[in-house]
Amino acid sequence: MINYSLDYNNPALKIKTRLSANRYGEMFQQDFSLSGSPYFVRPAGTVINLNVESELSRFADRGGALSLRMEINNIFDGVNEVYWGFPGAGRSFYTGLRYSFD
Repeated sequence: MINYSLDYNNPALKIKTRLSANRYGEMFQQDFSLSGSPYFVRPAGTVINLNVESELSRFADRGGALSLRMEINNIFDGVNEVYWGFPGAGRSFYTGLRYSFD
């Protein structure tokens, strides 16, 4: 498995983004269901994720900042079947507020 990403940070707009990809190659696995060949090759695939964070407010007197964070995981592959017959996490969307201490 290999992970690579592209980061973009714009301090003037107070925005941080990251587009990342996890690439996994073919894998020779054993089938324990005994429904055919005892071994099979799981195909290769890529899972792509996007994170965006925007600073909403900075608290100079308290030394911190409040940010809005959004994340989309597994943008293009909704099933994400990493193991034969056992789907992965699937597509998901998260949003939330984040307080960071400086």
